[in-house]
Amino acid sequence: MAHLVTSDRRTASNFDEEKANVSGHVGAEALLLAQNFEVPAIVKQRIEADMAQATSAAVITALFSGTLVTLAQLVVTTDGSELVPKTLRWFSYSSIFLAITATFLCLTCVRMCSDLPGFAAQLIVRDPNSLPARVARGEPIPAELFSDMHELMRQFGGAPAYQAVDNAFNLIFMFGCACTFTSLIIWIWHGEETPLAGSVMATVIPTVFCVIWSFRPAYGFRARIVRAFK
Repeated sequence: MAHLVTSDRRTASNFDEEKANVSGHVGAEALLLAQNFEVPAIVKQRIEADMAQATSAAVITALFSGTLVTLAQLVVTTDGSELVPKTLRWFSYSSIFLAITATFLCLTCVRMCSDLPGFAAQLIVRDPNSLPARVARGEPIPAELFSDMHELMRQFGGAPAYQAVDNAFNLIFMFGCACTFTSLIIWIWHGEETPLAGSVMATVIPTVFCVIWSFRPAYGFRARIVRAFK
């Protein structure tokens, strides 16, 4: 009887040892996959594209905010007792804050994109059922993820708030442009004669609408708004 108990204990001990060896082997395999892992080309292309766009937008909005500060300094010198100067200052200050916020959001997007490959490697080690781990073992990316790049990046370790930051930048950038053009229109109408102001507006306003309309299919504003409120 004692011999049987001892044998059972040895069998259980051997089983635990084999289980530990298997776990160690799986962990070593995951570490090997993680340290040699490269994100797929489709994810890498999206990261590079988003980083390039965010970097360019950050530079533009930063320079834009500096220009708006100069305009705001001119606006402050106007008489503040009238409604028009007060409205002009409100739109000018709003444009500055929106441009600075857009710059900050662009830098946040760059940070999120640059951190994604490292987070994907961490997912391989932490979760063997994660998408990076399955792709590292040779499985293909699910077809439905190709139609939703934000979800694809999230599956590879991207921040859950990345889509919200991206949508927030688009909205803030458009509101900033609207405030800027409104302040310029008020400035021209308030400071120039009516014929000159009218001729300038006749040229500028159609151009602004054409620029916004040309960006509409590229940014997919309607689809973004629909997804944001789902």
